[in-house]
Amino acid sequence: MLQKISKKEGMPQDLRLFFEHHFMSYQEYTNSLFNNYTLDNQTVIHPRLAIVSYVNTYHDVMEEYEPIYFAVALLPCARLWAYLGQNLNITQNNAYYSFKNDNKGYDPSKSFKPLLDEYQSKIDEKQANLIFRKQMENEKSFFKSSMP
Repeated sequence: MLQKISKKEGMPQDLRLFFEHHFMSYQEYTNSLFNNYTLDNQTVIHPRLAIVSYVNTYHDVMEEYEPIYFAVALLPCARLWAYLGQNLNITQNNAYYSFKNDNKGYDPSKSFKPLLDEYQSKIDEKQANLIFRKQMENEKSFFKSSMP
């Protein structure tokens, strides 16, 4: 979706670059997961309902709102990754150690804050809060669904 939205007609250059950067970053992360866990056949992965809802929300935001709201929808994930990278108390033997290590110095405010500040006067704050909260709920549901 990041790649698709970055190619949207009439996209302002700053948003296009933001989405392209995040697409490349997510693509690198995905490729590393497939390589590290030798997932040659991704079709065997069947997402749980929480993931489907999570992805559908992104899709709905991309289709129904101005592109800046897609950046708003990405923010909960970015903030959570940074928080987990800085606060997970796990050892090197834990499966999530590389995730923690990769995200321990990540600061989403460096890329999100200037962009959101630039578009603040064009954002409907109430709508942005609804999108943000929905994605926070999706993050919670996603992690909750991963628990045994």
